[in-house]
Amino acid sequence: ARSIRAMYKWYSQSSIGIVYLTATASFSDIDSDSWFRRGWTLQELVAPRCFLGKYDEDTGPVLSLSMPPTCKAIQRLTKIAIEELHGFTPGIGRSMASRMLWIQNSTTTRAEDHAYLIIGISGVDFPVRYSKGEEAFFHL
Repeated sequence: ARSIRAMYKWYSQSSIGIVYLTATASFSDIDSDSWFRRGWTLQELVAPRCFLGKYDEDTGPVLSLSMPPTCKAIQRLTKIAIEELHGFTPGIGRSMASRMLWIQNSTTTRAEDHAYLIIGISGVDFPVRYSKGEEAFFHL
């Protein structure tokens, strides 16, 4: 439970977020990679200062947030605004409604995880209890 509450902090203090995209051999395959639909991807994607999803030894980055086509594809897949991909700040504010869309469009193995995803991206903290199911949202 403590690790769930600290995940965003760990990712945000990292210098780079590196993701192994198993279903993405090239940029054209990005739509088929399930990583972009996983719930915990949200924190892994927006928290690190630098994100690298694919790298080719000969040509360099294939999927990096420093590349505009990558940002546009990730925005389309996740509904995360490009501004948030480049300068995410956790907290509750005018962008919370759009952040709830990110969560709604994601998949998790446990119903509670949708509520617990909010801990990092909103900057709030509340107890993690895996016996609550969808009722976990009522703890917000």
